[in-house]
Amino acid sequence: MGFLIDTNVLSELRKASKMDNNVRKWFEAVPSDEIYLSTLTVGEVRHGIELLRRRDPKGLIAATAIVHGHILVTRNVRDIEPTGVKFINLFNQKETE
Repeated sequence: MGFLIDTNVLSELRKASKMDNNVRKWFEAVPSDEIYLSTLTVGEVRHGIELLRRRDPKGLIAATAIVHGHILVTRNVRDIEPTGVKFINLFNQKETE
């Protein structure tokens, strides 16, 4: 048997500790080799990422760094400073905490 995951369920899975408890329990109980994604779902996810990237590309890269606990290496200080992300500007060696 296999399970085809819709975009809304896939989105819920990325919420980690805020994930719906029923979704968490179901996902933990299903063998990973029985979970499938449609190309339509992958396309919807890609479309959503592209919309974010076009609307706020620096915010997206800053959020990625924050979520993964990374320090962003950039020259674009003016756009990055308001996000609160830790960054290094190698062009003037400014490091934030």
